[in-house]
Formats: sequence, C-alpha cells, structure tokens
Amino acid sequence: MNIRTRIGVLALAIITVVLFIIFGTVYLFQNLSSDLELLKETSQVSLEISNLKKALIDYSDSVKDWAFTGKKSFKGEALKKKGYIEDSLARLGRVINPTDMNRLRSRIDDLYSVGNIILSYKKPKGSIEVFYRVKELDDIEMDLLLEIERVETVSSQNLQIVTRTTEKLLGQTAGYTTAVIVFAVLTISLVLLQLLRAVQRPFGLLMRATEELLSGKEDVEFPKGEDE
Repeated sequence: MNIRTRIGVLALAIITVVLFIIFGTVYLFQNLSSDLELLKETSQVSLEISNLKKALIDYSDSVKDWAFTGKKSFKGEALKKKGYIEDSLARLGRVINPTDMNRLRSRIDDLYSVGNIILSYKKPKGSIEVFYRVKELDDIEMDLLLEIERVETVSSQNLQIVTRTTEKLLGQTAGYTTAVIVFAVLTISLVLLQLLRAVQRPFGLLMRATEELLSGKEDVEFPKGEDE
C-alpha cells in the first residue's frame, strides 16, 4: 500500500469516526429531548393540580361562608373563584389524558350545581335546607379532591418512570462517549502507525542519500515513491 493510499485510508477512517459520533449524538439527544419534554409535562401536571385544588377549596369555602353568614362579599368571591377553577382546569386539560379530564369535569360540574343552589338562596343563614346542601357540597368536594389525588398519584408515578429512564439514558450517553473516544483513539492510532511505517523506509533512504550527497559522493540514488 503506497503513501497516497494510506493517507486516503486515514482520511476515510477519520470521516467514519466523525460520522459515527454525529449520528450517535443526534440519536441520544433526540431520546433525551423526548424524556425532558415528558418530564416538563409531568411537572406541569403537578403544578396545575396544586392550583386546581386550591381554587376548588377556595370556591367551596366561599360558598359555605355565604351559606353561614349571608354576606354578599362571599357570594361575589365564590363567583370569582369559579373563574380560577376554569382557568386551572383548562391548563390541566392540556397535560392530562382525556379520560381523567372528563371525570374531573363531571365532578366539578356537580360541585357547581350544588354551589349554585346554595348561592341562589336570598337568606341562607340559619336555613335547614342550606345546611343539608352544604353537607352535600362537602361530600362532592371530598370526592373531587380524592379524584384529583388519584390523578396526581399517576402523575408522580410517571415522573418516577421518566426520571429513571432519563438516568438510564444519561448512563448510556456516558458509555457511548467513552466507547467513541476509545474507538477514535484506536482507529486514528492504528492508521497513523500504518502511515508512519509507510514513510519511515523512504524517509530513511532519503536521509541516507542526502548524507552521501553532502559527503561528496557523486553516484547517489534517491529513493522513488512506492507508486512509481
């Protein structure tokens, strides 16, 4: 194998290593990006669930405050909290599955239904009917919070799965990086060694011929390339 061929092999080996690194890196980062996106969505679920629970409890408390005091400020507060519930539910609906969303929507509508009945009383304070409606509101609120806890538990489990998957992928990335470095070093070292062997003999002959020429020898034969 002449020098030109060896240089070509060296260039081909380097290109192969570079392509291997590029494709491997793209593959790993695609998987990592997917896991990070899922991790972001799961974290968003926890945040929106927390906001929804707070809004529901605030709404229910405002309705009950109206029922027990008859103060109009609590009635207005209940209507405002209802808007907060809808905002939180809309954001949550973008990151949970439709089945869970429909179940929550149905129970929240039940809460609204009883809440609207309580808010419709002109003089709720001291009313036995309102008292029983408040108890019904409490039961629905408890069921709703338990349902939200279930969704949150599923979200937490998904978060644990994603975390383990991400850790595994990071471990694979470290292993891949090590393998690529070792492969690159071995490949380039092997090709460089072959190239060094290819130029060592003609270079030695060239140096010897140069020394002979400098010493005054006239009939000096310079080495020819291997491809000549």
